[in-house]
Order: sequence, then structure tokens, then C-alpha cells
Amino acid sequence: MANIKWREKDIANLKKQINRYNRKRQRIAKKNPEFKEFLPPALNTKIERKNITTRREYNLLMNRINRFLNKRDLKYVTTSGGVKTTDYELRELSILNRRANLITRKERSKYNISPETGTMGTIQENNLIEREFHPEYFTQKGFNKLRRAIIKRSRANYYSDRNEQFKKNYLNAMRNKLRGGDNYKETYNRIKNMPADELVKFYYENPSMDIHYIYSLVERDEKINTINAQLDRASL
Repeated sequence: MANIKWREKDIANLKKQINRYNRKRQRIAKKNPEFKEFLPPALNTKIERKNITTRREYNLLMNRINRFLNKRDLKYVTTSGGVKTTDYELRELSILNRRANLITRKERSKYNISPETGTMGTIQENNLIEREFHPEYFTQKGFNKLRRAIIKRSRANYYSDRNEQFKKNYLNAMRNKLRGGDNYKETYNRIKNMPADELVKFYYENPSMDIHYIYSLVERDEKINTINAQLDRASL
């Protein structure tokens, strides 16, 4: 994934368009105060810039803003579940959800997940499930949560961030469950030196890497030996 190289004109254009977006949003809210809380969220330049990691993400955000700016008649919608929103936001969230599913599909293709490898459970565990967009099933509170989840899942760095957190959690679990065992330090350092993406892939393709259930010193040492053997077998 190529990181975006920010140019002065990119930053200036982002700020300009976000300001235009927010001003239009304010005008609509002033004209229709009863729908203010149901409008698409306001945007913040610093936050959006932080979340943009690729040129494609930058272009997608600019396109989303431009569709809002170019839309003449914003229609208010109430779903069968009682959610109050706009036709614009429903369309944009549908687009973002399709992008999120593409990112999920690409990430899932990296792993050898199947009943034969005993790793089907990791589909759910690492959120590798493609999701349909059905706003009609949600309450207003649930819809607001759904919006945040879709936006988060549609970011290019969503899984790389999750993988980094997985690595931190795994190392922490090793310290809690395996510290003091034979060859613990060597094993810990081998895991620590692995890139997060590689560790996650290796973990999902080798169920014996799981360290949740360790109840005795014997099981602790056996687990360390098992992890080392798996790493040796993979030449890691």
C-alpha cells in the first residue's frame, strides 16, 4: 500500500472543500433545524488528513464531498426501522460499505482459512466477514454506530492497524501465560521480531499458536515448544 505524499495543493484543497461542505451543512441545518441531528456528520480537516493514507482515499473523500456540494435537493428519509437520515448519506454509506467489503475480501484472501486447517473461526475473530448494508434493520442509535463502523472498515489501513494491535495483544498474552517457561525469551523475541501482518497470517494458518488455555507449568512448556516447532517448520 503506497502512502500518500501530501502536496501543499492537496492540503489546501482538502481544507477548502471541507470548509465548503461544513458551511453547506450549516445552511441546511439552519433552514431545517428539526433535521439538524440527522444530517451527515461535519468533517474536520485534521482528522480527515490523519485518516487518509493513500492517494485513492484522498480522491474518494473529495468525490464524496463534491457529491454533497453538487446535490441540489437533499431529501430526508425515514427507514422502516425509524432511522431519520438523508438520501445522500444512505447512498454514501452504501458506497463506503462496498469499498469496505473489497478491503475485507482482499485481506481474507491472504489467509488459508478452511475447515481442513481448523481456522474457520478466525473469519469472525478478525472481522473478515463481508457485510451487507441494511439500514432498515437499525434504530437511530444503532444506525449511528453502523455509520462509524462502515467508515472505519473502509479505510485502507483498517486491517494493518488491527494486525498491529493483534501483535501487541499476542505478546502481552505470551508474557502473562508463558513467561518463566523453557526457552520463553527466545520464543518471545522470535514473535516480537515478526512483522504484524506475517504474525497474523501465521497464527490463522496454525491453530496451535493459540495460547488462551494454559493451566499448568507442563502445558506452558509444551506450548512454548509447539510455537518454536511451528516457527522452525516455517523457517521463521
